[in-house]
Amino acid sequence: MPETQVLRVERGEQIVLSPDSPRFQDNYHHIRPRSAAEVREIIGLSVEAAQALHERGAYYQRTARSSKPVAAEDLDSRDDNVRARAWTNTGNALKDYVYATDPQFLEQMEPAFAKYLGYSQIVLKVAVLPDIVVADGGIMLIPEGTDVVRANSITIQGTGKIVCLGSTKIEANTIVGT
Repeated sequence: MPETQVLRVERGEQIVLSPDSPRFQDNYHHIRPRSAAEVREIIGLSVEAAQALHERGAYYQRTARSSKPVAAEDLDSRDDNVRARAWTNTGNALKDYVYATDPQFLEQMEPAFAKYLGYSQIVLKVAVLPDIVVADGGIMLIPEGTDVVRANSITIQGTGKIVCLGSTKIEANTIVGT
C-alpha cells in the first residue's frame, strides 16, 4: 500500500488486518526486541499515559508470581521443574513490567528478562498505515498476533468498528468518531 493511500473500510465491508494477508504484508514490521524496556516502549503504555494513570491512582494489577524474583541462571537449570517455573514466572513478570504504570518493582528482573528474550526470540508485529477510515457499517478486524497498529489518523464513522481479537496497542496522531 503506497504511503499516500488511505485504508478505507466501506459500508458492509469487513477487512482483516493481518501480517498473513498479502494485501497488508508490506505494512508490517517485525521487531525482535532485545530488552524489556524495548518491549515496554513498543507495546506498553507510553510514558505520558503511565504518568497520567499513576497520578489518578490507577495501577496495573500484577500477577502474584511476578513478585518472586527469578535468577537468570534458573532459566538454564538442569532441574526441569526449576527451569519450567523460571520460564513461566519470567514470562508473567515481563507482562507485568510491560503493562505496569510504574515498573520499578521488577527492575531486579532485568538479567532474567534479557536471557528470556534472547532465548525465546519473541517477534512483535507492528502494522504501519497512513490513515484509516472505517465507514458507517464497516468493520476492520485485527486478529490476535498484531501487537501494534500505527496510523497518522483513524476515523470511525457512525456504526463503523475496529475489533481487536487480541491485545493490540493502537497509536494514532488523531482518532475521530463521527
